[in-house]
Amino acid sequence: MKSFYIKNLKIMISIILVLSLSFAIGFAILSNKGKVVNNGNIVSADDYTVSGGKLTYNFDTSTELQNFSLYGEFGTVPYWKDGKVYCRSVEEQKMILNNYTFSEVEITADVITLSNSGKFDGGFYIQASNAGNGMDKINAYSINIEHGVGASTYIVKLHQFNQAWSGIKVEKAGITLQGNVVKLKAVVKAGTLYVFADDMDNPLFSYAIGTTAGQIGFRSFYSPHAFDNLTIVSPSITLNKAELESLKTQASNMVASNKYTQNSVTALNSAISLANSANTSEAIENAILALNKALKKALEKKSFAELTTLINQANLITDSSIYTADSYASFKAVLTYAKALTSSSAEHDIAHWYNELDLSIKGLAELLV
Repeated sequence: MKSFYIKNLKIMISIILVLSLSFAIGFAILSNKGKVVNNGNIVSADDYTVSGGKLTYNFDTSTELQNFSLYGEFGTVPYWKDGKVYCRSVEEQKMILNNYTFSEVEITADVITLSNSGKFDGGFYIQASNAGNGMDKINAYSINIEHGVGASTYIVKLHQFNQAWSGIKVEKAGITLQGNVVKLKAVVKAGTLYVFADDMDNPLFSYAIGTTAGQIGFRSFYSPHAFDNLTIVSPSITLNKAELESLKTQASNMVASNKYTQNSVTALNSAISLANSANTSEAIENAILALNKALKKALEKKSFAELTTLINQANLITDSSIYTADSYASFKAVLTYAKALTSSSAEHDIAHWYNELDLSIKGLAELLV
């Protein structure tokens, strides 16, 4: 009888151990539901955000292009116009952000077609390096939105380049997007790339690209594109105030000189105030843009007597036959506005039209004989 109880006790203990192990496994499965394992790291499958500093390029001014290296297959490069960056449709063009490399990063931007047919063929570079002017002269992954003439849906592809095209890694066809402005989003997290478009909650696709750090940028391939509203979030973005402090010093010196119009001083002081309170990457970038804009537009004070002297010099320029029609017409138009001012005109108006008249005189282009 004793051996019977001992035997059944062992069986009961075995059952309890099996049940405990099953419970532990089940709990682990439930705990990790909705998560993926990448290189040994558990990552929530529905958490596609990245923490860190933030950079924003809205391309409101052309000075923002100074943060990028520009490349073109045949020598021309992307250009700024009216708050966007434009690419030519007859070559591959690249635009690579300088001074930063990223292994984890979240990127969003507007990719805009300029074609009535809605043609797209371009998007983001990820993990980029060694960019050059020739076609495919880059090491990178490229997330391309593609939409041919007359197509009713989009294709999003992940290309790879190693100073030449290395093939398509992922391709998602039959996608319906909103039109000729597509909000493209890419997230690289724990070595996996996730690609989204038009505020989708879930990615179009994902792909393991590893944790190698690289640059980011834009690509346009034989398609009439514009890019706008680039936002980057990454732990790689740290505060760097060297450029900010240099620009702030220039602005402060100009204010202290008492040489500039009150409107100019107000704009400079406003930009200096932004710089003084900038304590995030985004705030620093915005302050740099404001300082550059205020510095560029600042006007030295000019008296009405100085303007009158310059007008008298301009009045001596009467022979339109020796100048190009456009440059002479521009000169005459500016001269008309300058002559309309009086000694009672606003300080900034006198300075502005003095500057414009001086530039128009210097800009007169003589005809080639």
